[in-house]
Amino acid sequence: MSVVDRLCYAIASPDVDVMPIAWTGPAGGVCAALAELGYGGVEVQVRDPRGFDTSDFARVLADHGLDLVSVSTGPAAADGLVLTASNENNRRATVERLKRIADFAAEHGATVAIGSIRGGSKAAGSRDLALERLHETVNVLVEHVAGTGVTFLLEPQSRMATDLLNTVEEVLDFAAGFPSSALALEVDTFHMMGEEGSLGGPLVAAHLAGRLAHVQVGDSHRRWPGSGLVPWPEVLGVLGALGYQGWLSVEIEQKPSSPVAAERALRFLRSMAGRA
Repeated sequence: MSVVDRLCYAIASPDVDVMPIAWTGPAGGVCAALAELGYGGVEVQVRDPRGFDTSDFARVLADHGLDLVSVSTGPAAADGLVLTASNENNRRATVERLKRIADFAAEHGATVAIGSIRGGSKAAGSRDLALERLHETVNVLVEHVAGTGVTFLLEPQSRMATDLLNTVEEVLDFAAGFPSSALALEVDTFHMMGEEGSLGGPLVAAHLAGRLAHVQVGDSHRRWPGSGLVPWPEVLGVLGALGYQGWLSVEIEQKPSSPVAAERALRFLRSMAGRA
């Protein structure tokens, strides 16, 4: 099995109208197009599961043979929710929103990503306070999903997005106090290009720590893989050598259009099968 055999694509749930790095629109049409292209699953950007018919959404996925692989929480962060916020009510509301998202993910055996919703030093007042609050709130979330099979994925993000936990090493250090079944890593090649000295080494480190659970693939300018500067032979070769069994998720800017971006991403990744 090649690491490029399990490809999923980022889409927006019905409650999200605007999402620059996901395919938006009626779920039926989007899922039909992705299935026809050859994708096997989706990563879903969700604002709040209360905002759409989750049962109908599940039927649409099943009708097109697509797995719901992971749930991303960027739209919830866009509502101003932050796990490290100075305001206690904001932190509490953020945790409650993520609990609902985790319950939705549990219905599909999916993971839940913690990306921009973690916030940063500015939201908390200081880096130390941000890390303390993040540890407290993540601990509550981990307790909530105990026994459900849901894993939260903490994503190293570049300094363009946050000043908190930018590298794989930093996230591994933070996650060390939590069981890997509850808190693992989601790595994104786009963010890694801005923060890591190389891409292969951090992938190996995350794997050896038992926390490499999900890989997002976007090029250096966040367009489809193969259109920028990411060293794909290295990335895919390392993942193949590690025996990575997870999904590759295409989370990119939807340019020139979602159908074109999705097709070009899949075509390039499949062309790399012999190198992975």
